[in-house]
This record gives sequence, structure tokens and C-alpha cells, in this order.
Amino acid sequence: PNIAYLAIVGDITKKEAQKLVKKAFGKWEEGTVPVESFETPQPPDETFVALVDKPSSVQSVIDITYPVELVSGTPDVVKARVLNSILGGGSAGRLFMNLREDKGYTYGAYSSLSADRFVGDFSAAASVRNEVTDSAVYQFMYELNRIKNEPVTDDELNLAISSISGSFARSLESPQTVAGFAISTARYNYPADYYSSYLKRVQAVTAADVQAMAQKYIQPEHANITVVGKASEIADQLKTFGPVKYFDMYGDEYVPSDVPLIPDGMTGEKIMSAYVAAIGGAEKLAGVQNIQSVSKASIQGQTLEITSAKEAPNKSYTSIMVGGAFEVQKSVFNGEDFVQYMQGQKAPATESDIQDAAIKSLAFPETMYAELGVKLTVNAVEKVEESYAYVVELVYPSGTKVLEYYDMESGLKVREVNVVQGPQGEVQQAVDFQDYKEVDGILFPHKMIIPVGGGMNMTAEVSSIDINKGVDEALFKIE
Repeated sequence: PNIAYLAIVGDITKKEAQKLVKKAFGKWEEGTVPVESFETPQPPDETFVALVDKPSSVQSVIDITYPVELVSGTPDVVKARVLNSILGGGSAGRLFMNLREDKGYTYGAYSSLSADRFVGDFSAAASVRNEVTDSAVYQFMYELNRIKNEPVTDDELNLAISSISGSFARSLESPQTVAGFAISTARYNYPADYYSSYLKRVQAVTAADVQAMAQKYIQPEHANITVVGKASEIADQLKTFGPVKYFDMYGDEYVPSDVPLIPDGMTGEKIMSAYVAAIGGAEKLAGVQNIQSVSKASIQGQTLEITSAKEAPNKSYTSIMVGGAFEVQKSVFNGEDFVQYMQGQKAPATESDIQDAAIKSLAFPETMYAELGVKLTVNAVEKVEESYAYVVELVYPSGTKVLEYYDMESGLKVREVNVVQGPQGEVQQAVDFQDYKEVDGILFPHKMIIPVGGGMNMTAEVSSIDINKGVDEALFKIE
């Protein structure tokens, strides 16, 4: 409690609130708070490109970023907000108007200039097609330099001030916002009138103020240009903006020549054969008539149970239960039709869904990809955790794309990436497979790392796998 803040907003008096707080928290004992020390992050001495190579990517994710000494509550904060609104705070910002409306490189380009009591940060980002990656970076840098060197127009200034003022006024309708203002005032030692005078300070910002903020906080000459994309198509062009340094997805720098090459003659078919041999052999896998597994996971305090079942030739069932009582998701393929249920509601299935389900419902589809018309291409070699893996692109007869990663040494599948079409182009959803264990002579992964959105992952651990012990036919019934 000695470092806690509590704000209460509502139809209640201070005396009533104090009584409730004392009842609820009166026995809460003070604790010892560790004192942390760290070096204040600094921008790079010179701009460089931090390239994360994703050979399977069809677009590049660009983020131009660096730390700034913008401290919460200082006079610069309001002026910097007006600056960022003009530069890239929304669909009327220069970045959006340039990269999307004028050039058509992206669905959206934005920036942020954030304050903090320790260290702030600047970021300007967009996702663009591979072929325009360098052009997009050029336009980003052009706009960063332009807002430093040229005064903004009166129209831009007035629009930004109006937008910020309107947003601030609307935010006051939310009790959560009012509570947040109270806590920030206490936490950062703001003047008592910090928020009541906020609009007056916004409306006082001038074009000269904006340019002064830009010259102080916009630093294209000291930036990290982070690009995640297909290096073979974009690396050479990016050298225009500074030295290109390679980083893996874990943030470790490496030299590209250290990454193993795809051996001559290596094919997707050979990789699948090695995988089949690694997990038990084609003969052993052919003897599997049915299989059922149960996995358990936890997320945000909720326990999930995932039950999967398959029966030859190609029936499948998957169910996800929360707390053992509520089914949040279910999918069934009965050998002919496919259906999905989301929280009990039947979701429509496309013809592609049905075609794909007929393949994925096989116990071990890897043994039959050629017969099923699945095209295999070895795209690249990428690092997964501490090992390198072949990246094999699978294109189903429906056109659906899947990327599968096979460890170069063990031959085991360590990652699967489903490529789905999102509002801003193709989006990749990855599941990692770990902790392979033998069950009746066949190796199965017993741990899956599954993305659940918002940058969060869920770890599902297998509690049981039953092979050839029979599966309830009712599971494959479509209502």
C-alpha cells in the first residue's frame, strides 16, 4: 500500500469512500520496495537498419524508433502532442496522407511521441508490400525531415488543436479517465490545475512551438529503422539509409553468413520423409486408425481443456472448454462436411474450409501430401529458439498457404504458421511444437505455444494421448 494509488469516481462522499477503503484495505501491510537502477536508453550515434529476416514474408513491417527525453508533466508534453498529431497521429496526419493516400504503399502509417517519468519514445510505423519497402522508408524519412525544417501550416495546426481538444473533452465523459487524471496528478506531482488548464495550453500552441518540438524530438539522423521482412528482396535497397545489421526474432544480432544454406537438391518431399522417419516411420504411422488427445492450458486465470480426436480415413474433432463447463470453440469434419462453432453459434464454412479440413483431418497428412495435391516449396532456413529449421511452404489445392518449420538436425516439426487474409493483407499466426515424447512408438509434441492475440501466448501441455483405443462416433456428428 505504500506505493499504491486508489481513485474513486462516482456518487459517493469522501467520508463514505474512506470508510469502505478502510474496511477493504485496512489490514494491508506495507512492504519493502526494491530500488532498481538502470542506464537511461540513448538513441544510436547514427541511424542504422535493424533487419529481421523473415523469408516467408510477403510484406515488411517498418518501425522507425528511438528513446527521447520527454518527461511527463513538463511543458513540452502538450506541444509534442500537437506535433505528433500533425505528423502521424491519425488519418489526417502527414504520414497517413503520404504513404497511404498519395503513394498507396500501406493501409495506414502512424507515429507516436510518448512521455514518461523515466524515458519517452518516438515511433513511426507501417506495414508495406515488399517491393515498396525502401520507398516507404524514404517517405518516412522525408516527412521526419520536413516537419523539422519547415513550419506547419495554419490549417494543419488548427486541425490538430481541434482534434486534441475534442478528444480531451469527450474523454471526460468516462469515469475511468477522471480517475486516471487524479492518479497521474498524484503520481507525477502535477500542479493542481494541470488538467483543468489543459485545453488552454493546447490552444496556445503555435506553429513555432511545433517546429521547436520537431527540432528537439524528431531525430531521423539518430534512429533505429527496424524492418521485419524478406531480406533477399529488401536488404540491398535498405543500405541507402545506413548500415544494415541483422537480428533474429529474439533480438540477437548475427551475421547472415552464419545461417546454414539450403543444401543442393533439398526438397519439401525429402523433408517430409525425414519427419515421418523421425516420429516413428511410415509403417508405424499407417497402423494408426484412431487417436485422441487432451491438452490443458491456462490464460488470465482461466483453465482451458483442448480435446482432439481423429479417425481413419479422415474424420476429426476439436473442442476447447473453459473451466470444464463452457465450450468456447468446436470444429468437426465428418469425412464429407465441415462445421465450426464459436461459443455455441454455428459459423459458416467456405468450400475452401471443407477442402482443407479433408486434408488436415488425416492423422498424419505429411505421409500423403503428394497424393493430396499439396505443393511443397523449401523457402528458407530460419532460427527457432536455439536451432535452425527448414521453412517449407505448403499450398493446398484450395490455395490456402501454410508454413511448416522442420528442425535441420532432428527432422521434427517445430513450428506451424497459418497464413490468413486480414484487413491489411496477409497475417501469419504461428504455433510452436516442443517437448516431443514417445507414445506407442510414435513421437508427439507434448507442449504447444499458441498465440492468443495482443502479443500474448498460451502454453498447452498434453495430459493424455490414446492410440487405437477407439473414439466415440458421436463426436463426429454434425447437427
